Amino acid sequence: MSFTYFSGVGEVVDREVRTEPEIVSLVRSAFETVWERAVPHEKYTPV
Repeated sequence: MSFTYFSGVGEVVDREVRTEPEIVSLVRSAFETVWERAVPHEKYTPV
């Protein structure tokens, strides 16, 4: 699993690769949870 860290203005400040099964599982689970709750792109309207 590859992580990219950004500054407050969007610049890349670091990158990291993690292979521990616990980390990979946690990130995949978090992504799936958020994805299920996300607004589909075609239905998104900026506020």
